[in-house]
Amino acid sequence: MSWQTRQGDQQFILAGQALNQVWLDRLLTRARRSLTSATSWPEAFEDDLGGSVSMLYVTPGEARELHAELMKTFERLVGKDHRFAERRDPERRPADAVPVEFVLLGYPILDSPPLPGHEAGTQASDQAGDDPGAGPEG
Repeated sequence: MSWQTRQGDQQFILAGQALNQVWLDRLLTRARRSLTSATSWPEAFEDDLGGSVSMLYVTPGEARELHAELMKTFERLVGKDHRFAERRDPERRPADAVPVEFVLLGYPILDSPPLPGHEAGTQASDQAGDDPGAGPEG
């Protein structure tokens, strides 16, 4: 699912933020409940599913590029036109098929501490001096 929350008038923005909150709360509650109860999963899924987290330090442009690449792969494998789309129809599902949710999230960590040597609210480029092309040697 995707919708923009920075467009329109203030009421539209607030409604979009509320919708985001409800959707995300439900998604994360469902994920938390399942991921913390892996022993109750069907045995065939026991060791093959779960989560993965990576924290990277990237620029906004790099983040957009990474997200776009991941989204291409995600859409190809599990997007709306994926090879399992026909299984929305219960008659076309294998007998042992169960619903499995895949979620791709990308977001800046807003509550992370500043990097060593950087004051809160100061960008790394501000620390390097006036010349944005200057390397660590000056």
